Amino acid sequence: MLESFNKIFMRECRYIKANPRTLVLFFIVPIITTLIIGFTFSNQTFDHLRLGIVDYSHSSASRELINSFDQSSIFDVRGYYPTENAIKEAFIKGELDGVLVIPPEFARKLKRSEGAEVLIGANASNLGIGATMMVKGSEIISTVSTQIAVKNLVAGGDTVDKALGQVMPISFSIRPWYNPTSNISHFLIIGLIVVAVYQVLFYFTAASIIREKTDDTWAEVFELERSAFCTVVAKICPYIILAMLSWTACYMIGIYGFATPMLGSWWVWFVFSFIFIVCVASVGAFVSAFAPTIVWATSVSITLTAPALLMGGYMWPKIAMTGFYKIFGLVFPLTYFATSVRNIALVGCGFDSLRQNMMIMAAITLVALVLATLIYWLKSKRIKACYQENK
Repeated sequence: MLESFNKIFMRECRYIKANPRTLVLFFIVPIITTLIIGFTFSNQTFDHLRLGIVDYSHSSASRELINSFDQSSIFDVRGYYPTENAIKEAFIKGELDGVLVIPPEFARKLKRSEGAEVLIGANASNLGIGATMMVKGSEIISTVSTQIAVKNLVAGGDTVDKALGQVMPISFSIRPWYNPTSNISHFLIIGLIVVAVYQVLFYFTAASIIREKTDDTWAEVFELERSAFCTVVAKICPYIILAMLSWTACYMIGIYGFATPMLGSWWVWFVFSFIFIVCVASVGAFVSAFAPTIVWATSVSITLTAPALLMGGYMWPKIAMTGFYKIFGLVFPLTYFATSVRNIALVGCGFDSLRQNMMIMAAITLVALVLATLIYWLKSKRIKACYQENK
């Protein structure tokens, strides 16, 4: 059986060598994708958001508030607009990301300590820009508001500490763990690299068995094989090796080329990655054994890639999904890998926290290989019978 495995394995390697496109897709495409993703998110955070001003107050207090926004690295004041309707037109033209509207009674209410209000508006069609605009704008308003209140109390004879205690009786500090700068690159880059390698691996393993039908080379495989299971495993092993090398190269670029943190153990990363890649290859083998044509098999592999990352909870938390999509997401290996491998890098997770996902991926691998072997055995039995009849 080992001799049969080696022969089929080497036959698949010769096929890869004779088709350089395979190596290009396994290495060049994921690496180029990694570089594009890395440079795209190299700015790391949202800044220089374009801010429009509608100042109905035209007072020194309103100008001081506007200056606080303009001095921030997050906002760039792009101009003053006469009305909010003019702001809407600027939004439609794509000239602004947000707006600060200061009402006419702003300065008068501040002087009387009545509590002035301003409006921070954002073009929330882009969720990241909208959220940043609201959060950072609120921070600036809160800081300026505190400064004004403390200044008034100090002018009345209080000390600065006492004034701060009255303005903010409960003080607090914020400590974001594991991604303290809210770096969007750290959040996205690992998962997007995973998808690039996942898609290529799934594509080729989904074509590995059914390709023999398209090329009419079943007879060569039957001559070498001794068991259906041995054939299925030998067909996908070269792609597992290529995928592991490709994933390692891309991950190294992400870690060392784009300064993505790596707090976890490299040994944990390697074992967890290997289990995932074997799992994806096994699912690909099942699709290949089941598929009626190579076009059908490759179409399935491409179709299932996009929803896998979304429904796996990497980019959108599963807690915010409806029941059906939560359940549907459980069938994708990416569900158990993408978020966890990011946690290895950013949080430093070890085997204890990954054990359940590892066991689930191992179970998916076992089920997929058993089904692939059974389907392949039934197909090969029927094809061999046809060969016998033709002879």
